[in-house]
Amino acid sequence: MSPGSSSGKRKKILALALVFILLLAGGGGAYYWFFLRQAGEEGKTPAAEERLRVITLNSFTVNLADAGSRRFLRTTISLEYSGSGNDVERALLEKEHRVRDAIIGVLRSKTVAEINNQEKTVQLRQELVEAVNRVLENNQIRDVYFRDFIIQ
Repeated sequence: MSPGSSSGKRKKILALALVFILLLAGGGGAYYWFFLRQAGEEGKTPAAEERLRVITLNSFTVNLADAGSRRFLRTTISLEYSGSGNDVERALLEKEHRVRDAIIGVLRSKTVAEINNQEKTVQLRQELVEAVNRVLENNQIRDVYFRDFIIQ
């Protein structure tokens, strides 16, 4: 037997082993995808299937609480909520005047120093979520996003 032929056999065996491993992994992946994944999705709770939705309110322009200066904030806010959305959207439309008033109340109570960096803006977002949820009464709003945020 020549040294070149044993090397050729090793390559063939290695190639066959590699093909076998790939087929085994592919079969296992296909089994998971078609059988186990579907079984896991059937057991999901309705809360896990809820889609997040967003509604954007008209812009707000408010005076800030800085004493001795005329500073104001202009912002557009989007409210994120989950569920089918019809109930939340209806509540927001029916109580839009109250929601806007609650948001304006929170924004007007702030000074520039209280909203001028990312950490403080995160706190402001949480305050706005709480204020809107007090109006809607069912903690339906999950988060608040600023589409624009201009301090002048």
